[in-house]
Amino acid sequence: MRRLLIISLSIAGFLCQARDPAGAEALRPSAAAVASTKVRPLPVAIAYFQHPDFARVNILVGNLPTPEVRNVDGSVQVVLATGQPLRLSEYYTRAREVAGIESRVEDGKSFIIVRLTCDCDVKSARDGKIFSLLLHDAPKSTVKAPAKEPPANDQAKNEIKQLREELTAKLSQLNAPPPTPKPSAHAGGGTAAPAPAIAAAPPAPPPRPVCAPDFDLNTWKKEGRFTKALTALRHAAANSHEAPPEMEQLAEFYLSNGLAGEAREAALAALDTDTPIAETDRIRLRRDADIASLLRGDVIDAKSPLLADRTDCERTDLPLWRALAGAAGHDALAVARDVHAASRALGSVPEPLLQAFAFRLSDAAGDNIAALRDVADAVRNASLGTPEDEAARFLLQARIARSGGDTVDERAFLDRAAQHPATLPGLVARERLAELGLAGQGSTVSHDELMLADMARVYRGEHIGRDAAAALAEHHLRLGDYAGALTIADQSASPHGVRGADSRGAALAARILRVLLVDPPIPNLPEPSRRIALYLKYDGYGTPGRAGDDIRMGAARLMLDQGMASAALEVVHQLSAEVAATPQGKAIRALAEARAGDPSVALLLVRDLPESPATQRISADALEKMERPADAARQLDGLTGIADQTRRAELLFSAKAWGAAADAYATLLHEPTLSAEARKEAADRYGFALALSGTSPDRTLLPAKDALAERMISALPPSGGAAAAGGALSLPTMKAALERARRIETLLPPVSSGKGS
Repeated sequence: MRRLLIISLSIAGFLCQARDPAGAEALRPSAAAVASTKVRPLPVAIAYFQHPDFARVNILVGNLPTPEVRNVDGSVQVVLATGQPLRLSEYYTRAREVAGIESRVEDGKSFIIVRLTCDCDVKSARDGKIFSLLLHDAPKSTVKAPAKEPPANDQAKNEIKQLREELTAKLSQLNAPPPTPKPSAHAGGGTAAPAPAIAAAPPAPPPRPVCAPDFDLNTWKKEGRFTKALTALRHAAANSHEAPPEMEQLAEFYLSNGLAGEAREAALAALDTDTPIAETDRIRLRRDADIASLLRGDVIDAKSPLLADRTDCERTDLPLWRALAGAAGHDALAVARDVHAASRALGSVPEPLLQAFAFRLSDAAGDNIAALRDVADAVRNASLGTPEDEAARFLLQARIARSGGDTVDERAFLDRAAQHPATLPGLVARERLAELGLAGQGSTVSHDELMLADMARVYRGEHIGRDAAAALAEHHLRLGDYAGALTIADQSASPHGVRGADSRGAALAARILRVLLVDPPIPNLPEPSRRIALYLKYDGYGTPGRAGDDIRMGAARLMLDQGMASAALEVVHQLSAEVAATPQGKAIRALAEARAGDPSVALLLVRDLPESPATQRISADALEKMERPADAARQLDGLTGIADQTRRAELLFSAKAWGAAADAYATLLHEPTLSAEARKEAADRYGFALALSGTSPDRTLLPAKDALAERMISALPPSGGAAAAGGALSLPTMKAALERARRIETLLPPVSSGKGS
């Protein structure tokens, strides 16, 4: 007889404190058990599995490295690679091979000491987060042992898995800080003393028993022909003036034959009456109406009798109704959570309800291959049923193959499902085959494209039509036809003129906009003006709020690059508060404000950003707009790019800071990569600024020992000229300065490519 003993010291304290507050103090760890009150103990749960021939000690080590095992003086030391004090868990009683359990911290490592009652052969193994000690050759107990059972590896793994789940749940209760220990004379250092032995906690309440469903669906189907049984039920309902019992039988008969709409109408008609209805009848009619709604894919009330849990037992059918409710609400996570237990409950559901429920769950399971396989197992032994059931069965197998990456099997199952084109699963299979053909660029591309276009137009309000449109848009996207892809995605997302924010077409439109505006550039993108035009037309698919802010920021950057600062500022103002407060959001808004908005706002925003070449340029933009060119030029100090140097020189020239402008243009003329046109413009302005400043030219611009140097010197303005004196320039002086500027320009030699002058 196996006994599963879970030892949890802290859980025992928790349970005892809840039952006996006065005795809680006895369960608190002593001050000697913790070396320092500043270090929070690490909770470690331990579980035993007792067998007549051996014992297994399971330690939940979590993500810690695999512990080291040492055999020392009749005990086993498990060394954990952590220096934290340990808080061991004890629950129930210990196995007979273990005399006690202790913990300590030594040399930066944590030790779990398992004291043995036998000379045991100890082996260790790890399974995920569980580290196990296997103790063999335990001495025979004086108590009569139960009958031996051969050990089973699979059963041991299942036990470990169950232990892992139970211990993980119980350890969540240990996250609260431990009780403050009493002061100790040994708190300053040294090895912590072993924790005192703790009395076993009272056993946990046993799990609730499993109970059968409150109703049996097999009793709903009547014997004999459908028309004969239906006629009898309708006569009974009419003769009773649609009394609840007769309407209940009629609704359940409809359900047993898959007629959800008729069943719902019958149940609601019986509920919608002024005649008092017994509570049991009301619950039964409400239950029948809700089953019909789930069969139709409609959402039901969370307080439905189908979803009511019982306090005395676990309903075996509850996971089925929860999964179907999740399917009606398009909640794939809820379906995946309950579908395994629901597939077992489907075993008691008669046909055709079995296949109707199963295919409803598979449609909502998405690409969860485990959930799809659970549903497939539930219908494996069901009859072929109608052509629609047969097509749905092959379509389910195709989806399983697709989730597993098996394209060959997927095509084979789709071909079988498509043999029933008059059914909805067959139509879905044809759409998927056309989608695969279009993606493969085979010989049937034209035919597949026309088929998807027809489906997108005819079924534009249905799920299959939206899938066809999205597949067609993907095809245009692969061909580089972004405008065509956006048009089709828009039509798919707004079949009735209202854009659906959560449709596949809307998601595809947003993805295309990200390709155009956010993602790294790819070849053959449209011109920037065309990309901006597409954004302005389909900007509604940049999901409002933070989810679509990356699209808006990409559009604003492109607009600023194209000189559309006003349009960029309008887009930036649409950013969410969260994104606008980020450094990226502040930077792009500051740039837009500096060029087309309030430059003072731009300067305030830049103050909160780290200094960088980008923020220097934004400050220069703002100051230039405020007609402060000299201050704007100072913002560009230290930038070495030709564009930044050219702009700095132009700002100084605009500020009439002739000396600084001449120096800036001289520095620019040293750049060997300066274009010929830009060099001519820079030389002209350099000569003009040089003449007006009254300073000497940069002699490094002239070749050494060249005859032109003497001619250059002779063209220099006299020392202390009018410009240097600071007086007003007369007309003759201005003309002379301009003449000297022209002579200086003609004397500047061209710069040889590669080395400069």
